[in-house]
Amino acid sequence: MRVLTWNVWFDKFAIEQRSRVITKITDEFFLSDQLDVACFQEVTKSFLAAVKEMNSVKSKVAIVSDTSGKSFEKEGYGVLMLVRAKLAPRFSLHPFPTRMGRKLLVAELKCSPPLTIATAHFESLSTQPTREQQLQISNNILLPFPNAVLVGDFNFCSYRNFNPQLMPLDNDCLLRVLPDFIDCWATLRPQDMGYTFDSVVNTMLQYYEQMRYDRIMARLSNYQVQNIELLGTTPFVYEPPPLPEIQFNLTAQFLQQLKLKHPQPVEPQPPPRDNPIRMIFASDHFGLIANFVVN
Repeated sequence: MRVLTWNVWFDKFAIEQRSRVITKITDEFFLSDQLDVACFQEVTKSFLAAVKEMNSVKSKVAIVSDTSGKSFEKEGYGVLMLVRAKLAPRFSLHPFPTRMGRKLLVAELKCSPPLTIATAHFESLSTQPTREQQLQISNNILLPFPNAVLVGDFNFCSYRNFNPQLMPLDNDCLLRVLPDFIDCWATLRPQDMGYTFDSVVNTMLQYYEQMRYDRIMARLSNYQVQNIELLGTTPFVYEPPPLPEIQFNLTAQFLQQLKLKHPQPVEPQPPPRDNPIRMIFASDHFGLIANFVVN
């Protein structure tokens, strides 16, 4: 059972191109039987539109938790799941105490042994008490299920607080509110920092910040996590949107009129320079994908 989580970034910069890149990766995973559940955070209507164009969605290989975007219509962004259709998911959405419209999305999967996947975008910024409440609610909701996986953007790092002068470590709350869950990255790759928010690598981030905000947590009776990897660490060429045709035509007409009114002597021009290539990433976060196998 392969599970993916990715904060896809609601920023409007290159959102259509970035959405196509993420959904292409996800689509290829589903169509090649390398993915069973995809969980996304900061999903907008624009990203949802790209999801609905996926071949795996059109062919009903994967089921989308919310095809209309109604669950995040008020806030403008939210969480979304894609689940392999044969797993017959039962989706449920649970409200959190929040000032940012955050919710817990749960998918109960029809498989043997049973497995439940949940995702959330926990409260942002300096709101640790609220995040801790949200995590406690998540634990309570998942308590009845013998095999539960909680994934998403936890908005705190496992190594340091955003303000390193403040203690205790926000991450310490996991021992209190999710005592039976393991952190899959820390369990399998303890020597690897696994930053999912990394300005040293990711050029979408303008200021220095290296944090492991995104997690795959698991409480398992009949499964074990086999491996876990980062996603979206390869940049691609930015394709700026073309200028509207009407603007181009008006500009060309203006320049032509200017030349007629003010003729200039023709001077030799230097050879054209290649346009600098800008490389971008699919999101400001890297994604995670983990594989769970039956004991």
